[in-house]
Amino acid sequence: MAVHDDLEVSAALEGMRPGAIDAALVALSLACAGIYLVKGVGFVLDDWYWLRNAALDGAWHAAGSTGGDRPVGALVYIALFGGIGMHPGVIVTVLALVNGATAVLLRRLFVRLFSPSVGLVAAGLWLVLPLRTSLEIWMSTGTAALAQLLAVGGLLLLAAKEISWRRAAIALGLIVLGVLSYESVGVLAIPVALAIRWAMSRRVELRLMSAIVVVPAVALGWAFTHRLGGRHAIGGIRNPVPVLDANFGAGIAPGEVLAAVTLCAAVVGSVVVARAALRDGKIRPAAAALAIGWVIAVGGVAPYLTYFYSPYGAGDRLNMLSAFGAVLVWAGLFVTLAHWRPQVAYAALTVLVVLGLGARLDRSEHWSRAGLDGGRVVADIVAEHPEPDRPIMVGPERIIVENVATFYDHSNIDAALQLAYGTRAVTGVLSYSEEEFESMDPDEFILYDQRPLSTLDELADR
Repeated sequence: MAVHDDLEVSAALEGMRPGAIDAALVALSLACAGIYLVKGVGFVLDDWYWLRNAALDGAWHAAGSTGGDRPVGALVYIALFGGIGMHPGVIVTVLALVNGATAVLLRRLFVRLFSPSVGLVAAGLWLVLPLRTSLEIWMSTGTAALAQLLAVGGLLLLAAKEISWRRAAIALGLIVLGVLSYESVGVLAIPVALAIRWAMSRRVELRLMSAIVVVPAVALGWAFTHRLGGRHAIGGIRNPVPVLDANFGAGIAPGEVLAAVTLCAAVVGSVVVARAALRDGKIRPAAAALAIGWVIAVGGVAPYLTYFYSPYGAGDRLNMLSAFGAVLVWAGLFVTLAHWRPQVAYAALTVLVVLGLGARLDRSEHWSRAGLDGGRVVADIVAEHPEPDRPIMVGPERIIVENVATFYDHSNIDAALQLAYGTRAVTGVLSYSEEEFESMDPDEFILYDQRPLSTLDELADR
């Protein structure tokens, strides 16, 4: 098999206008969001908390007490839930624009580090594959979506052979703002920034590299020392394998067989490329992207090893760092395969995109049902009990599919009902089991069965 240089594969992309490519990526992000918007959009989970705060306490109080460790994140909540408020479709569109802008910067970063073909494929897959749908659909993750944009922007500024201290200061400032929006981006940004400076300059820039470590680390220290309770699970280390499966297997392919095939394709393909690179004695850009992608995909799990969600649905924000590595792995594989067997590479890429879009459609359905269910349930409770004289227990148990739910805990239903009634005097409680629900005294609680109005219940995996 003859292996050609990446520049030959990238020649067609070199002739395309960067602005046109960037516009296409933004349009792709909007199209992915459009799938959810067409199905129907609504508020879920923590969204109710921010909305309740903004409605009852004023827009500037939308973030509640969460601004201590994420002050920039607090501004995001103020803007989305205090500024835009009860217009979920608008908020989802804003998130799509943010993710589209991140894809644009990501492509430009990967072009500088690898090649135009790797950059385009990786950025496109980052948008299409449902690796982190919560950052596109769940409005409460706007902090993480912004953090990604800021961090990638900072890394892009550092990706030059020579940079001024002014440019470096702006780059580090963006990374710090990202950390203060959603702190885990700093865990990846620091080592990647160091690697970028080494790759660009081929020397140890002691002062700059020290600043790259110290400045974001200070922000991380702030986030850690000021974090709220509940950010991490108590006790134990979580199994990181599901996060990798979410990026290469079950997260992008339906059914156990197809998931196993995609996972094996990623692993076996990587081994084949590695052997070819060792045999040729030359590491080409696509092979380098693949190797670095695996490091990021595995290392990106680290900040979430004590987190308590599985990496699907609302929990797929655990994939946000690993996803950057996953798309590099896929891009490296397809660009390398295109050197050897172009038609096979394009066919394989098409299959992956089709599988990914299928999984995206499925998850968009979950999110849509959960959001629309919430509006129906709350409206029905208010209609049935216009002046509640005791706490309202909603049950008989949580309805949750792949970590997607309308209400996951007491704070969700409590905030949703207080928002609907326009007062904090109302108390909402969520029942976690049918036994608990049936054992409650109706003189102490208004018992409300959510199942007749919940279409997510048809898919429930309890």
